[in-house]
Amino acid sequence: MQQFQVEKWPTKRWPNFSPGEFRCSTSGETWVNLPFIDLLQHLRVSVGFALPISSGYRSIFHPIEKAKTDAGKQPGAHITGCAADLLVSGDKAWAVVNKATSLGFTGIGISQAGPHNTRFIHLDTLPNGDGQPRPTVWSY
Repeated sequence: MQQFQVEKWPTKRWPNFSPGEFRCSTSGETWVNLPFIDLLQHLRVSVGFALPISSGYRSIFHPIEKAKTDAGKQPGAHITGCAADLLVSGDKAWAVVNKATSLGFTGIGISQAGPHNTRFIHLDTLPNGDGQPRPTVWSY
């Protein structure tokens, strides 16, 4: 995992994403797993439409991750820098899930209820392990 500053974001490597999309809303840090972002960029090129990110990296102090650890649970994939929630719905969500499985994403979470502007697909590349079996698909 590598930390990036805004001015050092490799825009040529990841032209369709910005560091702000991966920045933790609590800590302000931007930690990413390079192979994960490379795969996400490949997905973006493959599907041919924007993949806005609503949640990228989350520090252990992010309210969602803190709630998990306070409850005695393992933090989620977002703390590893190899997870993102993509704001997509309908036919675009279908295209993302279809392509993501063939590209090797190992965790796919689907949230497609409610207003279209809040629907998302979670993608990650965690390896198979205790408490987080992979590959897997789930719904929120």
